[in-house]
Amino acid sequence: MSDFDDLMADVNDKVLDTFGDAITYTPYGGEGVSINAVLGDIDCTDVIDETGRYNQFFADILLLLDPAAGIANPAVGDTITINTVTWYVDDILHQDGTAANLRIRRDVEVKKHSESQYKRT
Repeated sequence: MSDFDDLMADVNDKVLDTFGDAITYTPYGGEGVSINAVLGDIDCTDVIDETGRYNQFFADILLLLDPAAGIANPAVGDTITINTVTWYVDDILHQDGTAANLRIRRDVEVKKHSESQYKRT
């Protein structure tokens, strides 16, 4: 690594320590690793299709890559747990040698409470 890369890695560590939240990153088929990451705003979309009605929640998350901890190449289908809630990596928005910006998603089924009302489960 160059001096600049070392400097940026230190800056990234400080940003995540200051603004980050504790998450567990689990590569598909691998072991979970506890790290800090910065979670962006959460968007919600109401979806109705042949399987029923559900809400899709999306958020962007920034995390540092740590090959020694098993986080070198995030992939679609990996999971991220935030406050006991599991999210799935839906897209890799940007990735360089030190960090990755991911789009994560979780689906929440909305069950019919009565003929005219739905409730989240």
